[in-house]
Amino acid sequence: MPKIKRIRPYSADERVADVGFSEDSLTVSLMDGRSICVPLVWYPRLLHATTAQRTTVEKGLRLLLEASSGSCDLEGTFAGAW
Repeated sequence: MPKIKRIRPYSADERVADVGFSEDSLTVSLMDGRSICVPLVWYPRLLHATTAQRTTVEKGLRLLLEASSGSCDLEGTFAGAW
């Protein structure tokens, strides 16, 4: 079976700028201005977490982003490998 090549029509800055939670979703803001919002049902531990626990996760993700200069692997994250 031949390999499928990814085609990117433009050069997007897919580095993560910020993360945040709502009552039922996780939103990741990218450096190029786009935002990706996924339902928390994809992450049952976060879905059932308290507001305080989500805040702790959010702070941890922000520290991770600072340490990695925003170069986190979004493909793995949204494929459920987070």
